[in-house]
Amino acid sequence: MRSAWATMIIELSKEHRVSERKLCSVTGLNRATFRRFLSGETSLPSADLETLLSAFGFELDAFRVGDVDPSLVPEARKTRESVTARTCPPNLTITRKLVPFAGQTGCY
Repeated sequence: MRSAWATMIIELSKEHRVSERKLCSVTGLNRATFRRFLSGETSLPSADLETLLSAFGFELDAFRVGDVDPSLVPEARKTRESVTARTCPPNLTITRKLVPFAGQTGCY
């Protein structure tokens, strides 16, 4: 089954009249892998999805939409600040970014 991401890439390609061949050439993605992604046979690594979206002027982003499940956090770390600091992978930092939904914290 085709993913929502694949559907979005297909729609953007049609909107901008960009062929699969041209998109793969510009992004450096393997064309066979790209076709399998579009058909729903496989998924793409997030870095490849970011590359595709970037070609159309979009950015893949993560926004906090709720609290961390309390069962995932030991009692000693249940303060709001420490939970927030541990929700991003260790090589990323937490920043604030002006986006349409201003004030939300994301991982970058």
